[in-house]
Amino acid sequence: MTAGFDASARRRALIAATLGNMVTLTPAVAAVFGLFLLPLAETFGWPRAAISGVLALISIGPALVSPFAGRLADRLGARIILIVGTIGFAVSIALLSLTTHSLAQFYLTFALVAVSAAFVSTPLLAKVVSDWYDTHRGAALGFAAGFGNGLGSTVIPIVAAAVMAAAGWRIAYLSVAACVLLIGLPTFVFVMRDAPRKGPAAQDNHREGVTLKEASRDRGFWLVVGAIAAAAGAATAIFSHVVPILAERGIGIAVATTVLATFAMGTAAWQMLSGVILDRMPGPRIVVPMYLAVVPGILLLIWGEGTAILVLAACLLAIGLGTQFSSLPYVLGRYFGLRHFGLIMGAAYSAVFVFQGIVPVILDHCFDVQQTYTHALTAMAACLTVGGLLLLLLPKYRYGMDNVPAVVVHA
Repeated sequence: MTAGFDASARRRALIAATLGNMVTLTPAVAAVFGLFLLPLAETFGWPRAAISGVLALISIGPALVSPFAGRLADRLGARIILIVGTIGFAVSIALLSLTTHSLAQFYLTFALVAVSAAFVSTPLLAKVVSDWYDTHRGAALGFAAGFGNGLGSTVIPIVAAAVMAAAGWRIAYLSVAACVLLIGLPTFVFVMRDAPRKGPAAQDNHREGVTLKEASRDRGFWLVVGAIAAAAGAATAIFSHVVPILAERGIGIAVATTVLATFAMGTAAWQMLSGVILDRMPGPRIVVPMYLAVVPGILLLIWGEGTAILVLAACLLAIGLGTQFSSLPYVLGRYFGLRHFGLIMGAAYSAVFVFQGIVPVILDHCFDVQQTYTHALTAMAACLTVGGLLLLLLPKYRYGMDNVPAVVVHA
């Protein structure tokens, strides 16, 4: 139990993980990407589709590297990986300010951004939080990721937009890199500490747990990772297409922006709340109704009329997406322990990154073929219904709040 750890040390770890999440891939790259799209197109004459193509690298790079980063964190501790990763991530973003007319150079630099992002990532920060917290792990994970990503996704775009207006897009990229370095590096050097691995305070946290190979033989691993990765991909696709989805129905930009803002803020808020809910429930099935909230959200987005109904759709989608982000690290830790948690989380997030990369592409392909998003979104809702029902097959947690593992029965 976390009673063995010093309370102030746990709070420091939570503060550090929250600040660290402010400068991960989503706030520092994805949230600001739209600001740079038009200036890059105007400066170099590139098609917007060619510029947006680098978004695929944001999925592929972390998907390939996250398991390696997680294994290093298991062996060396997450703190040193985060320190080195922050420096590399900041430098790679700064290099974007040197972009020339070579589109290949732009893609290569973005590849460096994507790879370095895996070493200063939400999965690594989730490992830190999970190592320090047991009885309140869900709340801590939800707060660190939900509030941290939400705050970073608000602050960094504001800074970048202000600098861009005053000094241009090249200096704006340097300002983003400065945010990563000035927030992340002091946090990981002076505030963050890895949880003790020896002594009474550790409460055997790091000695219990299965390997990735053992986890991959377990039915529960594939149920959790498959269902949540698919749902995260679907929700991400919808989030990035809210405006065109509603425009297809003749709904104006003002309402679409309101829906989008509700979706974004609701996801961050529900990520924190769902963590508290997970802490209070003895098993994983509480995830199912929250997960399935995405389904009526999609249907209301397709056919709902009026601003209030569309905002309700955004709220339901936010519940689903917030649940997915908070439940993945929590449930994996309860099933497979913390001994190899970094590697297991890295592998799980690889699947999440892949789905977040390919589902938006599939959605756009369906639109190109059918000239409507309705059929693809309806199929998406049906698939997620199946995914939610499959989660009902999950067994009880194997590593409960007392950290005493039950007998693991592999499927």
